[in-house]
Amino acid sequence: MMALGVNLQKYSLNTQSKIEKQLPKFKQKYWMLGLVFYISSGIMLSIALLFASQSQLSPLMSMVLVSNVVFAHFLLGENISKIDALGILIIIVGLCITTTTAPRAENILSKEELIDLYTHALFICYVALIVAMIVSLYFLKCFFEKRNHESEQRELKIWRAYGITFAALAGCFGGLCVTFMKSATTIIVEEANEGGFVGLVSSWLMWILIAVLGTTWVFQLYWLNKGLEKFPVIFIVSIEAIVNEFVAVLGGTLYFEEYKMFSALTGTLFGFGLVLGMTGVALFASQADLGLDIECKEAPSVALNEI
Repeated sequence: MMALGVNLQKYSLNTQSKIEKQLPKFKQKYWMLGLVFYISSGIMLSIALLFASQSQLSPLMSMVLVSNVVFAHFLLGENISKIDALGILIIIVGLCITTTTAPRAENILSKEELIDLYTHALFICYVALIVAMIVSLYFLKCFFEKRNHESEQRELKIWRAYGITFAALAGCFGGLCVTFMKSATTIIVEEANEGGFVGLVSSWLMWILIAVLGTTWVFQLYWLNKGLEKFPVIFIVSIEAIVNEFVAVLGGTLYFEEYKMFSALTGTLFGFGLVLGMTGVALFASQADLGLDIECKEAPSVALNEI
C-alpha cells in the first residue's frame, strides 16, 4: 500500500508538471488518494509492531521497493531492466535470511519499562546520532542545491548526491517514526486500558508521543515528495528504503536491546541478510535514469529554474 501511495503521488506530480496552472497538492485527487494509502500502510505497520519485533519487521520495508518497481512500470512507464530483476532476487533472499534470524517479540514490556528505556544511554546516543545526520543532510542539500544553481549544466555526481539528500532525509524521519511507533503504540494502548478514554486524552505522555510520531511522519512525507518532484520514483524510494531500514533496525536493536537476543550465528546471519537486502536496493538506485541528458542538453536554464 505504501508503494502504491507513493506512485500515485508521483503520477499526480508528473501530471501537474505538464499543466501551466498547477493545483496545490491537497486538491489533486490522485495525490490525496496516494496519501490515504500511505496513511493506511502506517496504521497497518503500527498494528504489526504490536505482534513482532522491530528488527523482524524493519527489513520487510525493502518489499516496498519490489512493489514499487511494478507500480512504477505500469503507472509511470519506468522500465524494468535485468539489473532490476537481479536486485529483486537479492532483496528476497536477504529478507528470507533476516526474517528467519531476527529475534522474536516474546517479552511484553510494561508501560513503565518502555518509558525507562527512553532514558538509557544507548538510546539517547542513537537519537543524537540520527538528529546529527538529519542536520548534516539538510546542510548538504543546501550545498548541492547551490552548486546546481551556479553550474550552467548539471553534473551527474552532484545531481545524484542532491537527490540522495532528499531520500536520506525522508529515510531518517521514517526510521525514527518506526522506532517510536512500537513503544508509543504499546504505551497508548496501556494508557487506554488503565484510564479509559478520559484517562487517555488527559495523559500528557500520550500527547507527547502523538506529537513525536506525527512530526516524524509528516517530515518523512514532506522530504519524500520534495524528492519525487525532481527525481524518478525508483531512485528516491530506493535510497529512502535503505536509510529507513538502517535507522529502524538500529533503533530497534538499541532501544529494545534486541542485540542481547542474538547468538553469534543468528547475529552474523541477520547482518549478512541485512547487507544483502541493502545491496539489492542499491542496485536500483545505481541504475535509475535521472533524466540529465534530456534536461541539460535541451534546456538547462529552464530545468535549473524549476529547482
